[in-house]
Amino acid sequence: MIPKEIKQSAEPEGGKGKIEVFWEAAVKSTDQMSPLLVKKMRTHWVVMLICIIGTAYIGSVAYQLDQLYFQCSEKNNCIACAVALGESKGSKCSKLAATDLNFAAGCASYSMPNLMKRIKPVLDGINKTAEEFHNKSYISNQLYHSLKSHHEITAAVQSNKQGQMIDPNPKVVAQFLKRHYIGLSDVVLDLSEVDPNNLTAAQASAVVAVGLKILYSYVATGCNIYSSYLDVLETDDDGFSGFGRNTTFEIHETAVNMTSFFVCGCDLACPRYTEKEGLTFDETIGALDVSLDVEIRNGLGSVHLWLPDGYIVDMSTFDNVSLDARDGRTSAEMVYIEEEEIQHCATNVFTSTPAQLNGALYECCTEKNNLEKLSQISAFSGFIMTCTILGTTVLFWFCGGSRDELTGAAYGAANDAIA
Repeated sequence: MIPKEIKQSAEPEGGKGKIEVFWEAAVKSTDQMSPLLVKKMRTHWVVMLICIIGTAYIGSVAYQLDQLYFQCSEKNNCIACAVALGESKGSKCSKLAATDLNFAAGCASYSMPNLMKRIKPVLDGINKTAEEFHNKSYISNQLYHSLKSHHEITAAVQSNKQGQMIDPNPKVVAQFLKRHYIGLSDVVLDLSEVDPNNLTAAQASAVVAVGLKILYSYVATGCNIYSSYLDVLETDDDGFSGFGRNTTFEIHETAVNMTSFFVCGCDLACPRYTEKEGLTFDETIGALDVSLDVEIRNGLGSVHLWLPDGYIVDMSTFDNVSLDARDGRTSAEMVYIEEEEIQHCATNVFTSTPAQLNGALYECCTEKNNLEKLSQISAFSGFIMTCTILGTTVLFWFCGGSRDELTGAAYGAANDAIA
């Protein structure tokens, strides 16, 4: 049934108009899809039914196009990910790292999950602690300068798509080593004539190993300083407060300024800093190296540690540092003094740091191809159309008005035929 107004306005002389043809096609298609007798329904019900079914179809297709082409992700099953032993052709693969990290150096270790959302605030907290302690004159200018120089290694930190910390950027680490000397870098490699932008595979691997040692040393040193401050109220037999006493030692006939810290196994924690929370402490699992002859307090050990104020040296002044003294001055981590000789604990950055964080496993993700996406769009829109047709059938038959109003003409025709 074509509305009279549409027919009069759309029908030119000699045939049907475009609007009339479109209307007939729309009514015929809807009649074929719906169990209702669409051709016999009154005009306003037909228009409403066509609008509902058309909106459902267009909306379902548009939604799937947006999900599969503009917001394609693993969450909406547009991308499938799996763990593999190697990289897969046609997939985007990223190396998985260790799930937990143990920053062991300077006679203590601090464990935390390998998640950047946990690690980044700790790195920022160590830097913030150094700034505040320097402003309060808890540490010397020289030690503050070393800590600020050490903090530069955090620029090499990288993460994968899982939010894990992975191997540091070798280029950034190499640039750090060309600016600073720390008491472990020359043992592994000499970068004096090396371009950080053109590292060989062997050089990059060595740089990564050194970078991890420097990073682990930074975390352990910063957490030790913060832990020593937490223990500031404790006093040893000499009346030493346990924090920030500066002394000059003769090491290889060279005067080295060193700052002492009293670290207790009962108060081990790392600082953390965020703009929202400010400087607080991280709920880190800490452990103190008990291989030393330490004082026992609260069932845990305490140890008196030292850190050379200039434990990192700018390469611009490197020539002024004697070869004999540099290993004592640039110790790379906290040490203890025994018979006026620097001693490293069993828990040290040289033996307790992994050579790499990247594991042997990969997570490889594959995006659906266009054929798979179009098939999914077709299946989803078909499902929505089925639900819409069933829903409109129930709605129009029972809720939209009397049956005679919906299909009155059909009932009349049937009665006439019976008569």
